[in-house]
Amino acid sequence: QKTGGQDVKYWLRIPTNTDIDVVLSQWWGRWAAKELPDVDIDVHVSNRGPDRARNEIIERFLASKAEKLWLLDRDVVPPSHKPTIYSFLTADFPVVSGVTDLFRGTKTYKQVYYLRENGTYITQCPDKWPKSDFFVTDAIGAGCLCISRETLELMPPPWFEFLSDTNGIPYGE
Repeated sequence: QKTGGQDVKYWLRIPTNTDIDVVLSQWWGRWAAKELPDVDIDVHVSNRGPDRARNEIIERFLASKAEKLWLLDRDVVPPSHKPTIYSFLTADFPVVSGVTDLFRGTKTYKQVYYLRENGTYITQCPDKWPKSDFFVTDAIGAGCLCISRETLELMPPPWFEFLSDTNGIPYGE
């Protein structure tokens, strides 16, 4: 891959402060490096927390000429299907996120949230999601997030900030 992302349309960055999932490493090294020549793939190591790591990546991305930034958490493995990945990268939406799981104790939740009338968010079972390739939701996890340059240029920094809900559980905004 080209380093520095100056000559490619898409950046894929994996923010981490620890080891990367073995399957993700294999996906990146064996498949993506060969199949996605116009995607600059790199790991961003930071011990300053996920929100600051993402902000550091965005600062560097905006200094490049790339059009889209794909942020992929170190424990998420995307599909090895080139048309699926390019539909994600080239979608005509300012922000696209792949659905990832949130683990809380023994329960797993799909990170797709809908705003309730009382101002809180609730997850919804996948069988109730709209039946389309892409659908709009009120909030979603950022483990597999693609953001256009134009969107980031319209937003003032910091682009990400971790807060805590009323139970002290952190979430990103």
